[in-house]
Amino acid sequence: MRLGGHNEQIAAIMNATVIIEDDAVDQLADHQKHPEWEGLRIPMLKRFSDNHETFWLTEYAELRRSYNPEDPHDRRRAIEASNQHYLANRERADAGAVATWPECYARGEHSAIQHAYNILIDDGEDVFASECQNQPLRMNHGTGFLSAGEINRDRVGTWQKFPNDVVAVGFHVDVQKRLLYWTVVGVSADFRIYPLYGTYPQQKNNSFEYRSVKLSIQQVHKGMSEERSIQAALETLLAELTGKQGFTGLQKYVDNLRDKVSNMMIDQAQAKFDSKASV
Repeated sequence: MRLGGHNEQIAAIMNATVIIEDDAVDQLADHQKHPEWEGLRIPMLKRFSDNHETFWLTEYAELRRSYNPEDPHDRRRAIEASNQHYLANRERADAGAVATWPECYARGEHSAIQHAYNILIDDGEDVFASECQNQPLRMNHGTGFLSAGEINRDRVGTWQKFPNDVVAVGFHVDVQKRLLYWTVVGVSADFRIYPLYGTYPQQKNNSFEYRSVKLSIQQVHKGMSEERSIQAALETLLAELTGKQGFTGLQKYVDNLRDKVSNMMIDQAQAKFDSKASV
């Protein structure tokens, strides 16, 4: 570093862990990208056991995990059983394994090799590869993350009416104190989904915050208690969606609706009444 002037040099040391491929630490440790840094990766295990699969990830792991999660004391029993199995088979278990720091193991453990495998078994391969080995597993770059806009455009879409390939329809109502949120979902045979969204009462602007609702249930159904106004709103919405004389309400969204509606769900978390509806 050049902060010491022309006559002095300052060294910098960074102790860090590579968490994911190509993160800041991984890049600094790459001599091709940053020749100014001398990177050294120190793994917990320089070499895995010759019996990595047969002993550690099978025999030992099964014993260590064989406890009743509802019994707070049973895990200790399972850990002790795996400890005893390790001690009885230590020569076979340790064969070929090389620990970077042989003295690094916790109370109740018997070697650094056992300590490393306990982390691998308890926390999983992903965590062990990055936190303990400084060699995170390679990400599958063939699978990218979609933005909300891309999901809406490529996976969901904005629909006014369902396509003809819809074979099943279900709808859900989320009950809130001032508003009902409803969703109608069409599903095709190849499991593509086509959702439609709305509220009751319907708002003039499709983009709004719940706290700034302009037209509430209580404004539409006046002179009622909170419970009764929500009940009335739910009955009105269901009549609109299903239609009083059959399924005319949803018919504008999908053809041959009667043969396709399979589920209707109502979330009554905000309501203190029982409501029954059938399709």
